[in-house]
Amino acid sequence: MKKLFKEILSDFKAGKNIEIYITLLISFVVAILGVFDKVTNNILSSAMLAALSVLLFNAVSYSHSEKNKEDMLLKKLQELTQDATYVMFTDEFQRSELKDMLRDAEKVYLWGVTLSVTLGVFEDILVEKIASGLEVKTLSISPNSLPVEMAVVRSDREASAEDIRFYLSRTKRKLGRIRKRSKNMSGTLEAKESIYFPPWTMIAINPHRDSGVMFVRLSSFETSGESRLSFLVSAYKHKKWFSFFINQFENVWDKAKVIDKLVD
Repeated sequence: MKKLFKEILSDFKAGKNIEIYITLLISFVVAILGVFDKVTNNILSSAMLAALSVLLFNAVSYSHSEKNKEDMLLKKLQELTQDATYVMFTDEFQRSELKDMLRDAEKVYLWGVTLSVTLGVFEDILVEKIASGLEVKTLSISPNSLPVEMAVVRSDREASAEDIRFYLSRTKRKLGRIRKRSKNMSGTLEAKESIYFPPWTMIAINPHRDSGVMFVRLSSFETSGESRLSFLVSAYKHKKWFSFFINQFENVWDKAKVIDKLVD
């Protein structure tokens, strides 16, 4: 009871629900007078009806108030999701757009489990750009490490550890071929392998410039590449998350092992 009175006093101080308390007080007084036959039944009925009307009106007002709050929250959510700081999800691997971006790139980071598919898609443009000054760093898993077994478990196909190692050897051959095709190159191609299993495939273009952009595709359990969650991150629009991915790459890169003898 003490708590109830505190809440009522708090409402009065805040100017809330005043009409309800007044209506309840009047109804209580009229009801007491009715018990002692101090008011007629008509007055008593009218008073009760008025009290009920006020309560119903308050309930409707509360409902509208809650609806307005919900509408405001939805509007705010729409504004936030349209804000430039939010990452843009994509349903497709934007190969043509990424190729166009690579043509204007100065530096590129490629990071994935094997990178076999990625290098196959972008081999020609990498050869062209490395020959004219592009700096490229690639990071994949080591063929003799625990991540190979993790890749087997994750795969949406019935791949074996030997299959994963085959893809890695194919990556090594592709890297050697890119280097060979880019002879007399003014750019660089560096390749390392790591014992860390990357939770995504990442293509980062101009990683240390405000114009930088990256494509990220998350690793998933028994899910094909096309169905995995993918998104684009801009250095200008998503500075915090762009820096996060770049730092992750560079931290793993610093502890990774150089892939020796890149031969076609």
